[in-house]
Amino acid sequence: MNRLRLASFIALVLALSACKGTTVLVGVESFLRPESIEFACFDEETKTVVALEKCDGEDLRYVHLALVTQWARGQLAAVNLETNLPIDSSKLIPGYTYVNVGVSPTGIVALDPSTSGPAITLIASYGSRRIESVETGTFYPESEPFSEEGLYLRSAVTLPDAPTDLAFLPSDAVDGARGLAIVTLPASSQIATVRVLDDGTLDEGSLTLYAVQDAPLASIGGGTVDESAPYERICPLDRAPELATADARDPLILGPAAPHRLKVDLHANPPTILVADSGVPFLHRFEFDGTALIEIEAIATQVPLLDLDLTRPLGETPDDAPDAEYTARILYGIDASDRSVLAIDYDASSPSFGDTLAASAGEGAADRIFIRGAASRIAIIEPGLRDALDPASASYGICPPSEHSRAQEARPNRLRGVFLSVATLAGDVYFVDVWDLDASCRGGLNCAAPARADDQYVAIRRNRQRLGTFSAGAPTVVGTPHLRFGSSPGRIHEDGDPGSGGGAPLIPFAGGCPDETKLLQAYPSSELFPNRAPLICLSSDPWSGAIQRFSARWEAPIPGTTFGAARLTSQGGLGTLSVQDFDFCRAGVLGADNILNAGLAEDEPEAGYGGDFIDITSALPRSRAGDAECAPFLDNTVDARSPILLRVLHSSRGELTLGDGPVYTVDEVARCFDQPLGGVVRVRDAYFVRGSVSGFEHRVIEGSGGRCEIDTSNHPFDPLDAGTARNFRAIEGKPFIHPLIAFTIGPPLNADPAVGLAPGTDIDAELIVDVGRIVPPLQLPTRGHIRDLAFSPTDQRLYAVDTANNTLLKISLDGVEITHRID
Repeated sequence: MNRLRLASFIALVLALSACKGTTVLVGVESFLRPESIEFACFDEETKTVVALEKCDGEDLRYVHLALVTQWARGQLAAVNLETNLPIDSSKLIPGYTYVNVGVSPTGIVALDPSTSGPAITLIASYGSRRIESVETGTFYPESEPFSEEGLYLRSAVTLPDAPTDLAFLPSDAVDGARGLAIVTLPASSQIATVRVLDDGTLDEGSLTLYAVQDAPLASIGGGTVDESAPYERICPLDRAPELATADARDPLILGPAAPHRLKVDLHANPPTILVADSGVPFLHRFEFDGTALIEIEAIATQVPLLDLDLTRPLGETPDDAPDAEYTARILYGIDASDRSVLAIDYDASSPSFGDTLAASAGEGAADRIFIRGAASRIAIIEPGLRDALDPASASYGICPPSEHSRAQEARPNRLRGVFLSVATLAGDVYFVDVWDLDASCRGGLNCAAPARADDQYVAIRRNRQRLGTFSAGAPTVVGTPHLRFGSSPGRIHEDGDPGSGGGAPLIPFAGGCPDETKLLQAYPSSELFPNRAPLICLSSDPWSGAIQRFSARWEAPIPGTTFGAARLTSQGGLGTLSVQDFDFCRAGVLGADNILNAGLAEDEPEAGYGGDFIDITSALPRSRAGDAECAPFLDNTVDARSPILLRVLHSSRGELTLGDGPVYTVDEVARCFDQPLGGVVRVRDAYFVRGSVSGFEHRVIEGSGGRCEIDTSNHPFDPLDAGTARNFRAIEGKPFIHPLIAFTIGPPLNADPAVGLAPGTDIDAELIVDVGRIVPPLQLPTRGHIRDLAFSPTDQRLYAVDTANNTLLKISLDGVEITHRID
């Protein structure tokens, strides 16, 4: 039977081949775990790989190539970027065939030909522990070898450890060499250099190792700088958003020194090698003196970094011409602890050189560029800059607002200048404004009479997300907020009272929004109801928030707190719930003692809170089914029995100290639930608030001895600064302040206003607020996992290597979109 099936399959393949006149390849993919990308240029006439700049023009003899490493196969694939097709290196072998370059290639650099050697590609291989130099023509089957013997050049040097990144430092200071190949060796806390000779071979005898120290001998920076006079374009002129302010963080160490990523700064004199460290909070720096690398002052980055990139010198205002001389520069990095993106002042003439820049006055940490997601890779891109520097180009210089045709080209999804691209683990690519050469045309001359009628509201600021569409105005509440209370729909009138029933109202902010610099009145509308106090305030920061729904639900479960296999014991009226290694602190669980021990001021968000509930959702153990004292717990569905709630008195990792609940005592519950049980933590005597997009935040951390603590040191709360709020509990009668929204839920109209709802009251109560007119960031969903980002000055495209879908994405930046998926 097996032979018959095999014969049938072969016959089918042969039949298909005969019909198409070609060999059919069944189930073979082109790419497999693509990892990193470089670019090259092939001359169709000379059949050689030539200098990359040859492909800048429109001469059809030159073919623009992408070189993409294949991690899983240990190969390198060439892609024809004119046809957007991979290049099969051997027509004799069915399917796609690529050139072997070592086990698990991690880094790649393509070099132009020299006077005595061919164009070469340097490859660092993690599994092979080596650097290899391969004649680039090897990857293009139509090319001719440089050597007279008809053989392609290959040369390799074995390394003492596995490399994670590769860079090239060009230098004519070494006789007979093009420069240095540099690799990071994190396992041994070293970087290594090898000379690349003029003929393209690697000088094995030149292998030199440099130890990277946990604590460099000298460092600079380490502070945090508040925002002041930023590069920006804001229209109308009186709508300038709040500037960012932030405090310096304590240095974070995640492990021993682990040099992980490299960048060569060719704008510095002499060129500088920058080394990101994923273990210690330092950016190591080296200079080359012609014979060896010399370590210079490291930059204290406050946190270890997973990735880095660096801008060219930048203009300081939208009116600055791109071809003038400047000193301002920014170094961007990915925080290894949480994958947030930070910006560091890299202007050598600045007094704050090396300090982290405050970059958010709204949502997110103030010393981080707000990106909704965990960053995986970053890359500086410079679309249109080459033409902007060319006086002969029609796109020379900044956009002149007086030229209507050019001004009309300026729009949110057209990138021209210098920007930061950020790929996230979710597969999205975001863009950050750095130096927009079209900013001068946005909103019109002096923010009047814009070339596009819908471009009246403009928000461009350095180190902020690029906004993806034109803005129609300030954020607003869509429709009417509702506070559903039992059977009452709870439409909230402009005075705060519910439209029907005795449900809960919203209490007006009599003195205006609690932080009028960051929050604006959204409901009732200040334009329609100029004499009404605000009930709901929304963030005025244009780079924060999202079109989303905020919900505040009475005594709702806290996400991430569902537990199982817990043990409950009691003694002396106190209970202990033990859940091995369960991270209650990370979930934000608080007990009354945790709050008391924090010594909070009265206006702190958590002050006055009496601790959470646990809600036991397990069925009564069978061994207790006949116990008369356990009869109240016999209904084994949550809907059929009264909720089994116990008050949290103290929370810590893996353990909660419990007190009696509103209906049952700890002793009663512990006696009847003497087997492992499951449940969830609920907020108590409060509403749980979350945004459908922004989610929720808190400032609970694990302290000494595993105890949950409110982190007032790193997250101090200022009632006049909504951006400092980290809280998800809205307590009756107390203003709920959040970076994106503020409101106050009052006690029900049919309840004693001094008492309000009693803890454990079984009622379905929920405030619903729909937020609209938020301009979304310029975001490109890829539905994949981006391992590398690279901008090609040749065709002015951004390329993203998607390892999840085995695809190379070709992205247009003049109207941001994916134009081709190459696989």
